[in-house]
This record gives sequence, C-alpha cells and structure tokens, in this order.
Amino acid sequence: MTLPLILIIDMQPMFLDSLGQERALSLVKNQLSILSNRNMYGCQKVLIETVEGGESHKDLAIRFSSGKETFAKQGDSAGSSKEFDNFLSNVNSSEAILCGVNRDVCVKETYNYLINRGLNVHISGDLIDDSIYKKQNLAKPRWFKSTRGIYFLLIPCGLATGIKL
Repeated sequence: MTLPLILIIDMQPMFLDSLGQERALSLVKNQLSILSNRNMYGCQKVLIETVEGGESHKDLAIRFSSGKETFAKQGDSAGSSKEFDNFLSNVNSSEAILCGVNRDVCVKETYNYLINRGLNVHISGDLIDDSIYKKQNLAKPRWFKSTRGIYFLLIPCGLATGIKL
C-alpha cells in the first residue's frame, strides 16, 4: 500500500478570518497534528493556495517553506493549477487526505478532481470547515451525493491521530 498524499487547501487569512479565531486555530492545530503524525511519516504533503488569498497560515506555511510543494490555483479545484496537475502525474499514491477551508466549494471540487484521477479520497470533519456559510450566517448544507457515492467520507479521528492506513 502506498502512503497517502496530504493536501492542505486554502488555509489563507481571507478564508480563516471568517471562521473566527478559535475555530481557525483549532483547524490549524488539527492539520499540524496530521502533518506531524508518525503514521504519516514519508507522506507527500502539498499546500494549495488560491492566487488572490495571500500566504497560508504562518504555522502551516513554515512546513512548506521550500516552496516546491506549494501550488497556486486559479479556480476552485486544485486541478486548476497546471503545476499541481503535472506534480500529481508523478506521484505514486492511490490515496489522498484533504484538509482545508471551503468544504462545499474548493475542497469538494478538489475531491471530484482527485476521484476522477483515480485516487481514493478521505476527509474528516476535524480537518475541514467552511468559511462561506459562517460568514453569511447560513446553515451548512448537507453532504452531497453522487453516482460514485458520498462526496465526503467523515473519519472521526479526534486530533487526526487516529487515522489508520
């Protein structure tokens, strides 16, 4: 079995600010936990940023300081980055774990892109959130379904330390 690819999506101030400081810091803490988890040693880790969003949260950005694993996307999906698309072509993994903000837009579109590329994708409520719904004070929509099954598989994992591969 190959190790999963871990994607951190849109963890930038323009999205995090609308979550509120407590939720944003909790989300960052959970993501840092999975990035440093010993079970994830050797996993390829990727930071995906929206072009106009600025740099990702400082505690996450420092993990990607070399820049070689950071990709700027033009649209909602990480697949809108040609550089990421090329990178993915050279990755030897059949699994991906998605972390990030904008669950029902960017995370969902990246999920669809990865599924269409043949990867098995995992998502946990501890690792994602949605800034748009909190900002507009709307109820979060229910999980979407498709002919391929449920878009989002919730893995209850506490601080992301309980994931078994």
